[in-house]
Amino acid sequence: MASENETTRFFRILEVIKTEFIPTEAYVREGIPTFVVPFSAGVPDKVNRLASRLISENLGLLVQQNRLEIVLRVVPRQATTQRSVSFLGMPLSIILFIATVATVTVSGYYASTDYVSVLRVLNLVSTPDLPLMVWGQTALYVVTIMGVVGLHEIGHFLSARAHGVKASLPLFIPGIPGLFPGTFGAFIRQERPASNRNQLFDIGIAGPGVGFIIAMVASIAGYRMSLGLTEAQFHLLIQAGGVGGVIYPPLIFMLTGKWIFSNPNAVTYVLHPLALAGWAGTLITFLNAFPIGQLDGGHVFRALLGRTWHRRLGYIMVVLMLLSGWWTMALLVVFLIRFDHPGTLDDTTPLTRGRRLLGLAFIFMFVAVFTFSPDSPIISLLGL
Repeated sequence: MASENETTRFFRILEVIKTEFIPTEAYVREGIPTFVVPFSAGVPDKVNRLASRLISENLGLLVQQNRLEIVLRVVPRQATTQRSVSFLGMPLSIILFIATVATVTVSGYYASTDYVSVLRVLNLVSTPDLPLMVWGQTALYVVTIMGVVGLHEIGHFLSARAHGVKASLPLFIPGIPGLFPGTFGAFIRQERPASNRNQLFDIGIAGPGVGFIIAMVASIAGYRMSLGLTEAQFHLLIQAGGVGGVIYPPLIFMLTGKWIFSNPNAVTYVLHPLALAGWAGTLITFLNAFPIGQLDGGHVFRALLGRTWHRRLGYIMVVLMLLSGWWTMALLVVFLIRFDHPGTLDDTTPLTRGRRLLGLAFIFMFVAVFTFSPDSPIISLLGL
């Protein structure tokens, strides 16, 4: 049973809540005062004013929208901020960044040595040039991967901050050293849902928009630096056991490859490490752009279409993801799609015309970076 002090505190908080909302339910769950209020006009402004009042009492406000209701939870302020976790005196974000640079470097080194070994088999490089070439290519790989992943999340971060939504700096996820691409990506943490559709759209599109530009530049440069093989060179590599796996470039490069790749008459290409990094960047952009759940594309299409059609489109896109051959990702989003998108605090304010037009550009970007896995049944059907 709650103590007198806790009871007094609960009713004092309730009076603060009543300055902006009339709760339909009020209770304490797991020690947290919780209030359910009906959705009404001006919710974002009311939430902001309420949060400001609670700060003076060193309290924070956690907000969640459940269909036509808003759930407000009042917690000690330190619980609503990003805790500064440290190890050996360094913040966790810095440690994760350094660890990710290390794992990406190892993966880039392996990609570079594999590429250089092909050049050696074909007698296209001299031995004294090897160390400098390997480390130069590794550096290009690391800068590209970290740039695509990091600036993708920085785009979300800056957009969130521009709209007054508190968000953490990117938290990188180190990959398995030597396993392509060397990282499992990164993420930021937001303190509360977006206020309205326009805000949700801006935060959602900022990441893949920035990542797309970097990945495209790196891909074009990397594809032009890649080695086009003649039939004789290809057979020589097969005899030397130097032929690796097959990957398919994004749709835009499948259609424009003869103008992008340096030797359009080549039977196949050995991708430069920079091209591999660019391909990984376009793949990350492609998978994030799927209009499913809380992926970046899910945020954009939740803002464009609303709750009902966003969910329906999500199921269709899961099928498309399966057809494109990305089985593991599809299984993951099947699990995630079971949970409703948190939506926005104000779901009635329409998306501006300019953002709707930008939504069309986002669809074009999604089609441009559409990438087939070698396991795709469509690839098998086409015999590619």
